[in-house]
Amino acid sequence: MDHYTRNNATGEERRQTGMDHGAPAGAPETPTGLAMETLGRFDIKQNGVSITGILPIKSLLMVTFLACSPGMVARTDIRDLLWGGERLTSGSTNLRVALTALRRALPSALEITRHSIGIAPELAVDVDALALEAAVTDAQNRASRLPVLDVETCRTLSARLALYHGPFLQEIAPPNAPHFETWCRYQQAKYQALAHQGYALLTEHLVARGTVDAAIVAAEQWRRVDDLDELPYRTLIKLHARLGRLEEARQWYDIYRSTVFDALHLPPSEEMRSIHAALIDRRPPPRSDALRQARHAARHVERMAAGDAKDADAESPVMLRHNLGTEPAAIYGRGRELALLARLLLSGRHRLVTLTGADGIGKTRLAM
Repeated sequence: MDHYTRNNATGEERRQTGMDHGAPAGAPETPTGLAMETLGRFDIKQNGVSITGILPIKSLLMVTFLACSPGMVARTDIRDLLWGGERLTSGSTNLRVALTALRRALPSALEITRHSIGIAPELAVDVDALALEAAVTDAQNRASRLPVLDVETCRTLSARLALYHGPFLQEIAPPNAPHFETWCRYQQAKYQALAHQGYALLTEHLVARGTVDAAIVAAEQWRRVDDLDELPYRTLIKLHARLGRLEEARQWYDIYRSTVFDALHLPPSEEMRSIHAALIDRRPPPRSDALRQARHAARHVERMAAGDAKDADAESPVMLRHNLGTEPAAIYGRGRELALLARLLLSGRHRLVTLTGADGIGKTRLAM
């Protein structure tokens, strides 16, 4: 599993006071690395062995909070965070007890001074939430400079997004800790938003790279971040329709209706209604009729290009159904180009035709 390694800088306060009570006398000097899972599941491993069941929950949450917080944190802030619902003296006593338990279980893991606490600078801590944040931030920065993300960045982003199994510290509710609950809710919203942004970016750039099937897989994982969010469903429907998989696209719309609409009792958005209407209208013709209709349409274009308006009006073309959305307004002055395109595409010798030209001259309109 890929994680983000956090190494703390030495605290300024320790340099000033010379105090470092991170480990009891006789404890080993070399700290052990920790791996933390916080997204949808909660576990802390030391050398690959879980220590979650051998420490009190608030001691574990203290380590988690410190790992997610840069630098040193005031002891009073830790006390108020985890024991804010208790009397001041009780909270301070409980903090000392928790620190004693952590020193025994994780020798040399903490840097503790008279006024602050932090993760020891020598300790490597792998946190899945920080790995997710780092990958999404890096991909967003690259996307702001590059038209399409490179393969390695897409792979890294996909791997880090896969670490999101659910909300940050899901269902963790320590007693008498209202400030911790507030902090936890903020972190949950933050990492869910990062997962949404990451998957939206990943699917967009996978499509841009021409790997639509991979984009579909990413969109299916995206839906699990919040199954009541409409956007992943819209993305899945459009991607399947783009590949001509209309039945799969309609199935995803049905899943959307049964999941989002039935839960929230809200009508689909205007864009979703438009997508659904297009799916209803887009039923491809029988396979045996497709080539005949295309050739018929091409002959009609050639007549128009030759100026034979009478024949063109006498026999209207058979419209070939396609996946390009609503037909825009009629195009004028491009009859010869349309005829040339039709001949090239229907000759059987050309699998791809590329239109080039200056911006704004109508390449997209001509292609449609």
